[in-house]
Amino acid sequence: MNEMVTAITGAVVGALFAGILAAIKAALVSRAGINESLRSLRLSSYPDIWRETSYISRWPRRELTARELARFHSVLQQWYYQRGGLYLSHSARDRYNEVQKVLETWLQGRNPDAADASVPPPVYDALVDVGHALRTALTEDLETRRARSLIHALGRARRHRGQARRARSSMATLEKEMRAATRAD
Repeated sequence: MNEMVTAITGAVVGALFAGILAAIKAALVSRAGINESLRSLRLSSYPDIWRETSYISRWPRRELTARELARFHSVLQQWYYQRGGLYLSHSARDRYNEVQKVLETWLQGRNPDAADASVPPPVYDALVDVGHALRTALTEDLETRRARSLIHALGRARRHRGQARRARSSMATLEKEMRAATRAD
């Protein structure tokens, strides 16, 4: 009788364990399918924003005007709402927001008559930094530069925290410079 109870208990535990493993496998397969679908959607929309961020490239440096940055600000917003913002990861969305914040900080309160004024080097440098971070986040979303791994994911999280700190520092410096320039006018 004890052998029968042991056998039945073993069969029930085995069946339960097999059912749990099957459910986990089904969830992983489903998640992989969603990830591939999301990657495909990102592949169709990310090249547009990649191309647009060439305005704020480190190499070669460009002589940009306030008018060009206002257009760039608007183009990014249109891309976000019409093409690709829905597919950004949390970190890529944070990097996108940093680009927009730097643009907004410098553009707000600008004299419309000064639309052809050159962008000062500190503003351009801040845009280069946040633009680079955005492009890096886009490549991470697409996994075009490195394969998935837990170690890489941890390093990526650390880099994004560092980028967020640098962006906050750049914004504070830029805001301080803008206040000083406004007082000087």
